[in-house]
Amino acid sequence: MELKGKKIVIIGGSSGMGLATAQAAARENAQVVIVSHRRDAIATALQSLPTSAEGFAADATNESEIKSLFEKIGAFDHLIYTAGDSLNLNPNILSETPIEESRKLFEVRYWGIILSIKYAHRWIRPGGSVILTNGVVGLRPMKAWSIHASVAGAIESLTRALAIELAPLRVNGITAGIVDSPLWGQMDDTQKSNFFENAGLRLPVGRIGTPEDIAQANVFLMKEEYCTGQMIILDGGSTLV
Repeated sequence: MELKGKKIVIIGGSSGMGLATAQAAARENAQVVIVSHRRDAIATALQSLPTSAEGFAADATNESEIKSLFEKIGAFDHLIYTAGDSLNLNPNILSETPIEESRKLFEVRYWGIILSIKYAHRWIRPGGSVILTNGVVGLRPMKAWSIHASVAGAIESLTRALAIELAPLRVNGITAGIVDSPLWGQMDDTQKSNFFENAGLRLPVGRIGTPEDIAQANVFLMKEEYCTGQMIILDGGSTLV
């Protein structure tokens, strides 16, 4: 299956893994539509994409905005969800975390997916697909990351359930390890460089991931027509060590 002429919508497409996926799809002559809640980020991202690319501003957690978004976009072929707010680098143990803070972690990463698919799936053409983005913390939890792991587990279960509910529409996901993306924006450049270097040295592949690594997998899943309900793990081997 080729991506030439296919229309691809990327929620969270103005930076990181989403923008890298948009760029990779554009190189295969797909028409890309990027969505972000930040208009300035959309304008900047469009400068790195072909003139045929489109950008829309919408809050993934706002139902009326998401409904209106897909009515504007119309029919398309693939939906990719990479949206996620910055990671909390100092998570607390469950007993010390306010419940509202825990609930907030689900807003963009889980409920944003639910809203997007609720209003997008009817617009996806036959042969199309949905690809979600997840984190490896659900497979290898860390101390004080119980809620983060819960979100990841929910997304994995949702992927399988939607593959059944929306069939023959294909639904798959990427389970990513540490990737150099804006999700780590709370760190300054020195902290981030040291963290990435140390994390990479612990991995079998000797480095952390790049947005382009994830983009290649997204392109593969759009083209591969026999895969559904699966989570592709791209973690540099972190679940092995």
